[in-house]
Amino acid sequence: MFEKKNKNDAPLYELTQSQDAIMFMLAFSRHKQVTQIPTSLALGADIDFDKLEEAVNIEIKRNDCLRIRLKKAGVTLAGGKIPVPKYKQYFLPEYEVRGIKRLKFDTDEQKDAFFGKDAGTPIEVTKDEVFRIYFFTDKDGKNGLYFNVSHLIMDAYGVCVFYFDLLGVYLSLVRGTDLPKPLKPFEEVIKDELAYLNDKEAYEADRKFYEQYLKEGGEPYYTGVHGHEMLDRQRIKEHNPDLHVPDAYTMDHDEAEMLYCKIPADVSRKLLVFCQANNIAPEAVLEQGFRTYASVRNFRQKDIYSMLICNRRTKIKTKYTGGCMMVPFMFRTIISEDKTFMEALDIINAVRIKLYQHMNFPYATARAMSMSYFRYRPTQAPAFMMFSWIPVPPLPDGLDIKFDFKFYNMGYYVLPLYMVAMPNYTDGTIDIAYLYRPSYITEENLRDFNDKAVKVIEQGLDDPGITVGELLDSIDEEEYH
Repeated sequence: MFEKKNKNDAPLYELTQSQDAIMFMLAFSRHKQVTQIPTSLALGADIDFDKLEEAVNIEIKRNDCLRIRLKKAGVTLAGGKIPVPKYKQYFLPEYEVRGIKRLKFDTDEQKDAFFGKDAGTPIEVTKDEVFRIYFFTDKDGKNGLYFNVSHLIMDAYGVCVFYFDLLGVYLSLVRGTDLPKPLKPFEEVIKDELAYLNDKEAYEADRKFYEQYLKEGGEPYYTGVHGHEMLDRQRIKEHNPDLHVPDAYTMDHDEAEMLYCKIPADVSRKLLVFCQANNIAPEAVLEQGFRTYASVRNFRQKDIYSMLICNRRTKIKTKYTGGCMMVPFMFRTIISEDKTFMEALDIINAVRIKLYQHMNFPYATARAMSMSYFRYRPTQAPAFMMFSWIPVPPLPDGLDIKFDFKFYNMGYYVLPLYMVAMPNYTDGTIDIAYLYRPSYITEENLRDFNDKAVKVIEQGLDDPGITVGELLDSIDEEEYH
């Protein structure tokens, strides 16, 4: 499982299945910044930056993934085809950052330009750089920090764990109280992950599930939010009217832009109350809105395929764990127009639950299986988007203040569309950040996607008996066809 072969004589671990998924993404991009997470958190409160720097160094001790370093270990094949460097990982026993830069911005444009440039600058994770951090004061006097971390080290939920635990540590220093409860070490998670890969019985059971799941229903369709024109053109070009999946994942059209949208507070409140009352995950309701739009833009296709991010922190002991634990679910739902909104949610939820039961299976292996079954090129994949719902916990006790959380654009991305949604406790909305390829999707198209998805969701929440066909009718426009 691990060996001792580095300068600190620390255990040397293989990458986990989640980290392998990140390496898989990296293998299909010319730009290394596609696998990092640049964010900022601005707080409406006075912050003692000296104490915050002390808190950062305590957090590095508590949150062991921040001490991960990589060691090259040969070459492997991504997707069984593409040769990429192979790495193992180890944990530094200790590490500190001192003299964190403190920035003051006079305008939002100035702040966004500075952090946007950093977001587009690759983190040299193979050269012992795993994150970059800045403290700042913005034009409104809000104090905060910008944090850009390698996705190999943390996933988006892990970033939230970092921020919230760091704030808890900071409050303890300011008040002279005990530190928050310790986080579960990510090193223990790695051991558990690698133990699964060595459990031949569990692994084979999951492999058989994915074999059936991927083949069931035949080859899926790509249903981009930009409509069916890309597929139509490629069908003509290849003289193949039966083509289901175009080359939407090419490396040469991977420039990305970011759009920030909100689900209004009244709809967000209604959505969260509905989910709690019906024991339904919020991402299932959001998925229903998104898939309905994808359907209406693609001849009302009932077979919709996306990728749904699962952070896999399903146990109490891993709820407050840093690191990278996420896995992209290959999320396929086939829903006929006679189904009600509620019945559609039941179908979506049933697929979620089924995939959760096999969530430890490596995404890179499942993707390779899909490519083999349907003879996909590396540039072909049926998912029209990747979607991540981040169930952000409330702020630590005693920090009842307004805050602004923001994702920054890396400048490039491996998928046509990636969306991150999370509750905003400051204004009661749900924030959605869209990272998209403008070569396929326009800002106008994406705003239409967001607005129509919200319309579908609101109608379904108000009348769960409304049919999928009626929801499609309510947002259908002649220009889509």
